[in-house]
Amino acid sequence: MFKKWFKRKIDLDKVLPMLQNQDWIGIDKEMLRKTIIGDIDNPKLLLSYGEFDGEMFDPLFPKDLIGLNLEELQVKALKNLLHQGFTFFTRELSNGSMGGIKSTYFAAETILDEDLMRMLHNTIQSKNMLVSIAIRSSIMAIPKDENQKELMQEFLTIHKDTYNNAKSPVFRHLIEFKNGKIQGVHNMDKLFLS
Repeated sequence: MFKKWFKRKIDLDKVLPMLQNQDWIGIDKEMLRKTIIGDIDNPKLLLSYGEFDGEMFDPLFPKDLIGLNLEELQVKALKNLLHQGFTFFTRELSNGSMGGIKSTYFAAETILDEDLMRMLHNTIQSKNMLVSIAIRSSIMAIPKDENQKELMQEFLTIHKDTYNNAKSPVFRHLIEFKNGKIQGVHNMDKLFLS
């Protein structure tokens, strides 16, 4: 109850980034955030920052940054993310294969690191890829190849089922990457092929 009266001491070694969707309650509560996809008035995918103690994520508010440099906090959060322990995987599908990254908590946030995304490009052997961040603990990717319509359809079905069955889904749409960098977003509903 009295916590808001005192300046919060932030442990920078525990600060991590966390992706949030457009329905995130932190938007209304004015929590510290950065728009990744969309704009300030219509955010689709946001990045929040908070302290993670191994079980709970405690989001930061702008007022928590008094005396701290936001850029320094962002750099430290990304460095902390890289120590979370990720596993790359491949999975054979009926019409090809997909790759991905999994972790206990912060796999979705690996899209923030170009080196990890380039490693994922190598895993699926493609410089262009479509990435699903339907859930926080895993991301999935396939090569972006217009000639592989059956693989695309199968991947979209997996993404849609994962998103719809998630307790706390992250992002409904697919993100296109080229050489580790975000190139754009593909509306999941428009990608379904007839």
